[in-house]
Amino acid sequence: MPLFYTYDSNGYLDVVVDWEGNAIDYDHDSAGREERREEGLSATINSLPPHTNLSISTSSVTGVTRVIETKWHPDFRLPTRTTEPDFVEDITYDCDTGRVTQRIKYAPGTEPNPYVEPTCP
Repeated sequence: MPLFYTYDSNGYLDVVVDWEGNAIDYDHDSAGREERREEGLSATINSLPPHTNLSISTSSVTGVTRVIETKWHPDFRLPTRTTEPDFVEDITYDCDTGRVTQRIKYAPGTEPNPYVEPTCP
């Protein structure tokens, strides 16, 4: 159960810290869709709200963080590319129904680059 939450200027969840000092940092676009999540961070809370001084470091006990990034379809609230440490997944949709037409997983570094945002006529 989380101990501490912070929110960004748009009111979306920004940082979550649990009782052991483990933190997750979230970044959202203006529509509230998660664009980036970084797990495995460590946090120190120096005082309690309303005067909280939160410091976050990019290392954990193991020194490993996990970053997940998501690209979104311009017409649907659906992900088109998800990048995780172990794979990159591209997802395409039918422009009329929004149903998945194809999912392709790539090993990191083998995905088509640069990323081309999908369009619907």
